Amino acid sequence: MNGLNWLQRIHEPAPSRLATLNPTASATSAVRAFIIPLPDMRVQVKAAFIAGPAGAPPAGTTIPYDVTFGGNISVLLWLAVAERQPDTGIYLPTGNLVGTRLAPQAIPLDISLMGYSEDAVAGADALIGEVTIAHSGAGPGTPPITTWWLKTRYQPVSGALFSEAEWTQIVGAATPSVPGAPLVAGSPP
Repeated sequence: MNGLNWLQRIHEPAPSRLATLNPTASATSAVRAFIIPLPDMRVQVKAAFIAGPAGAPPAGTTIPYDVTFGGNISVLLWLAVAERQPDTGIYLPTGNLVGTRLAPQAIPLDISLMGYSEDAVAGADALIGEVTIAHSGAGPGTPPITTWWLKTRYQPVSGALFSEAEWTQIVGAATPSVPGAPLVAGSPP
């Protein structure tokens, strides 16, 4: 059983690696699209875009550290709610939550943060969007190689109870998708 008991359930699918960046490597960039299904309106989902050292941080590295490495790396996020088109099943964006497709939001919002997270209650069929990760080339110092991840967590909204069969059905439909290979700049761990 996934969760503490049949009354309180939590589902955390395996995280998706978006990029592994060595700040001393040459310039590169990638756009990673994602789909996070919202299988039931009684379930909330947390979408977290987090960055951290790839493996153990080098000696002397303190957490938190500036994951932009003084602007050497930029991460832009567009996050929207989407509805499925009835005849094709394609997800169609219907409302922006963070940034817009033409003007995505730079994350993290503060130099002392190592990512960004957003909670949503299923008022739509999915969360969709794009993460654009750009690396401008070798930067100052020797900061650690950093990996960006998409982590999700599904849990019932306050007061919602699910039978084991209902929760199993919800978990079966709660599989985020990040197509394509992750961006790798420099020497990955």
